[in-house]
Order: sequence, then C-alpha cells, then structure tokens
Amino acid sequence: MGEHIQVQLTDSIIPSIRYVVSFYASVADNGKYSVNTLGAFLSKDPIYQDNLYRFDVDPQVLNSPDNHLSDPDAWVLITDTFSSRYGGERYLTIGNFNPDSTSGVLFSNPQGDISATYAYYYIDDVSVVAIDSIPSSIGEAETLDFSVYPNPATAMVQLQGQGLVGVRLLEMSGRCLVAERITATMHTMHLNGIPQGLYLLEVTDHSGRVAVKKVVVH
Repeated sequence: MGEHIQVQLTDSIIPSIRYVVSFYASVADNGKYSVNTLGAFLSKDPIYQDNLYRFDVDPQVLNSPDNHLSDPDAWVLITDTFSSRYGGERYLTIGNFNPDSTSGVLFSNPQGDISATYAYYYIDDVSVVAIDSIPSSIGEAETLDFSVYPNPATAMVQLQGQGLVGVRLLEMSGRCLVAERITATMHTMHLNGIPQGLYLLEVTDHSGRVAVKKVVVH
C-alpha cells in the first residue's frame, strides 16, 4: 500500500454526468520499485488509511494491468471516464490501492535507494473534467446535437451529426491542431501524431453555430 496524495476539487461531481479523470505518473529517480496499479478514487469526504496495509476502497480509475510504470524518463497518462449515480464527490485520492500481492511489483532500479520499500512516483497534470462541459476560455458556444466516439480515443475519433460542415481539434489553450471539412453525417478524424492528453473538438454547422466537446487521446 504505502502513501497517497489527496486534493479537494473546486466543484462537486454532478450526478449522471461523465467526467474524464486523468493524471500523469513517472517513477521517481531514486525509486527502487515500480507497480502497475496506480489509480484514483473520488469520494464525498476525505478518506484516511487506518491500516498501513489496507485501504478498503475501489478506485474508479485504474492503470491498465499490463502497463508497468517503470521508466523514470517517461510520463505515462493514466485516465478513464467516471460517472456518479448520486454525485457530491469532492475529494480525489491518487495512489496504489492494492496490496503488494496484487500490485505487479517490479524491482526496476537496482541503483535506487535500497532502504526504500515503496514504489515512489512523481504525479503531474491532474484533472477531473466533465466531458460535455464548455470551457469559458473558448467563449460561448451553441448546443448542437452531435456525438463523438470513442472517448477516450487512440488512433481516431468519429463524429456523427446532422448539418455539420467543419471540425477542429484544439489544445486546451485554444490552439488549433487539426481542421477538417465535414461532408457527411459520419466523419472520421485521424489522430496520428497527436500526443496523449485532453483536447477540444469544435464543430460548426451550416448556420455557423459552434459547439465544443472534450476528448481524451491516449
């Protein structure tokens, strides 16, 4: 088990809305061990570990079992979508919620601190974002009836909707990475060369109305 980090969200989770929970992890420079079971748990109240070897919760976000986070030179994205039935979650806790026996422990750095018995990680760029929310930095946008899938995406995303004529893939800062015309109700945008992360898909219809949805690339 070991240590965890916890933060209070700026707003409570709204029930029945999908959120993208994501963070980057990199094994500490002087770490001796690595695991493949880092995850994130959302809760209404702060959670505490009464027993050093037990944290009796099931994280809603969990790293892929076959993805060992053992490269100190790499930042790996850990992400998944989350929807709450009742809402109200306000705290996010990140760490390893599994006992050693199910953590996929690796002896990954022989030069690491031999006295350390834990797998230590750097954590960065933590976010909990409603997929269908519209960021104020992009400005006001209309509500258009269109769908985006898969989300999270890997090699491509598909957009489906009536009357759409254009789509742009934007960084969260608003910088455009890809711009394409839409000529059918189903449109495929390929994501070759797009780094892992959270992006905006901005669509325009034939009347000039604009709508934005968030998409995760991993």
